Amino acid sequence: MNDFTTHVHEAGHGVMAYLWQAGPVRIEPFNRGDDTYGVSFSNTGLHQDQINSGNPKDRQLVQKCILVAMAGPAAEYLFSGTAANFETDAEDALEQLRFIQPEATLSSLESYANTAQRILAEPRNWGAVMALAEALREKRKLTGDEAKEILRNSRQLAEPPFPPVEITIEQGR
Repeated sequence: MNDFTTHVHEAGHGVMAYLWQAGPVRIEPFNRGDDTYGVSFSNTGLHQDQINSGNPKDRQLVQKCILVAMAGPAAEYLFSGTAANFETDAEDALEQLRFIQPEATLSSLESYANTAQRILAEPRNWGAVMALAEALREKRKLTGDEAKEILRNSRQLAEPPFPPVEITIEQGR
């Protein structure tokens, strides 16, 4: 994955977190150890001991965080036609889904992956992804406040190069 595709991937996470108000974000560079550049998205993170699966607000918070996790690969696909980092984000999302649905498998994430694609493919949201990705290319690091400012001021409408596709996950766990 090239640098700008990585920026788009991480911008997808950032835009979804902003849309769903899923908590504070920080977007910053990291070294993968192989001399390639990446951008790391982080939010407050969820811990199972903080979640009451019977509480509708807790279930909704988990569902928002899963959409945020699936938004990176969704943005990457919409931009490049492929999602090289799907498995890493899917594993994170699956861990969160199991807080409220202990028997969940990777295929349980299909609806979240498809929803993330549809949300980000909307022209206003795709324009926000591209604005945030461009800012990451320029600055290489954004605080949550900087990302929110960019997203609040983003008025760009854009269509993704690749349309959303229906995702089917055959690998079960």
